[in-house]
Amino acid sequence: MISRNNFSQNWQGQIGTTRIVQGATAILILGSLLFLLLVQPSLASPGPPNSVIAAVRQDLSRKTKISVNRLQIQAAQRQTWPDGCLGLAKPGELCTQALVPGWRIVLTDNQKTWVYRTDSSGANLRRLGEESVVSSQ
Repeated sequence: MISRNNFSQNWQGQIGTTRIVQGATAILILGSLLFLLLVQPSLASPGPPNSVIAAVRQDLSRKTKISVNRLQIQAAQRQTWPDGCLGLAKPGELCTQALVPGWRIVLTDNQKTWVYRTDSSGANLRRLGEESVVSSQ
């Protein structure tokens, strides 16, 4: 026989179970999103636009006299730089004080490696100083 006491206990048990299932579902969805964003960055963020790659290769070619065709992208990563100078201000240079989304791009000619920082369009780019030039051998 169902009494008021039994009915109340059964109803509370069903509500508790429903909340647990809803909570577990939310955790699974959040976990899946974090997995896509953190574990598989290639799915979350494609590589730099061709315009950024072209700008970096042309800049390095002009400065080193190495043919653009010999310069290869070794690595490219999305970065957020601390200012308009992409974190590479020259002494006395004034930089906008705003976060700048962009790219860290590593180029190589199979003998040397250079590291560039760019904004998201490639209009603003800077090469790390001579200390960033390393021998591949």
